[in-house]
Amino acid sequence: MIHFYDSIIQRTQEVLGTAGNVFPAASGQEWPAVSIQPLILEREKQIELGREPNTGLEYTLITEANSEQEDSVRLIGPDLYQMGCKEGCFGKIVFLKTTGINETDPFRQIKQLENMKYKMAFDGYMTRMSAEGHRENIRISKTAANHGISLERIGYSIIKEYKKNPLVKGVQIVFITADKGYFPQLLSLAKEADAVTNAMNKLKDYFSMDCQHCGLKPVCDTVEGMRELHQKQLSNS
Repeated sequence: MIHFYDSIIQRTQEVLGTAGNVFPAASGQEWPAVSIQPLILEREKQIELGREPNTGLEYTLITEANSEQEDSVRLIGPDLYQMGCKEGCFGKIVFLKTTGINETDPFRQIKQLENMKYKMAFDGYMTRMSAEGHRENIRISKTAANHGISLERIGYSIIKEYKKNPLVKGVQIVFITADKGYFPQLLSLAKEADAVTNAMNKLKDYFSMDCQHCGLKPVCDTVEGMRELHQKQLSNS
């Protein structure tokens, strides 16, 4: 069972509290997907969120813990059609409920799931991401705004794309369009999640359980299951 991110999931949820509105995923209400990322020029845009100096945030958390939560979109702040023409902050957090991830070498599958976002593209919705900065910047075209684009419907489309992967059994997406002071705490958690993923990749380069001299000790000390993963890898080597 994959529980490496469960503590980060819990703390993310504690930061967010009960803010915002939750929309259960509605089949048939998805915003149209396209084959390639649209290019929206400055003169064609209606809304832009997450572009510096405004705050931007993006990260993905994966678990195999049992959950009865249905596929859903949570929106903290106004939706796109409520904004008019403006710029502002943008946050997106994706929670993936999965099954069947390799318990001995989970890194490849986890990165595959994390990287699915780069292949998603939607009509009139341009995204630019910085993996290193844990940021996402979105730009909405005037045409899409006039046709009723919303983050709720974009969220439904993202869920549909993730569910094409047989490892994914449930998806919750959180969009943040109002700066309620969450971003510094969430950015810290995004960096922590990245450190966990990177540690999984590096573990296989350590050929003993000499924890006192291991550069990954700070991660293993705080992340449930990391030492057990290393032991499995050593047993199979």
